[in-house]
Amino acid sequence: MAAVLGSARACGADDWFGGAPVPLRKTLLAMVVARIVSPGSKLATHRMLRDDTAAHSLGRVLGLGSIEPEDLYRALDWLHEAQPAIERRLARKRLVGTRWSSTT
Repeated sequence: MAAVLGSARACGADDWFGGAPVPLRKTLLAMVVARIVSPGSKLATHRMLRDDTAAHSLGRVLGLGSIEPEDLYRALDWLHEAQPAIERRLARKRLVGTRWSSTT
């Protein structure tokens, strides 16, 4: 878990979610890491992250506390709206200096 969280942060994941409301940022990061470490349903992710039912320390490391399923769905709603902008930003960052950069 620590390696995946560290890698996500090194890739700029904190910046990806910088436009999200502050309470959702940690949840979004946790959902990305959880998806890699232990893919499952949103309910399984909720159980994995919640302090009293945690499968590992991710929720504690990120300070999520008593996260509720609704928190995950709020994060997904925000991500649904923000995904195109995040993808464009990442594409521009990756394409700088390539022959494709002039078309983006």
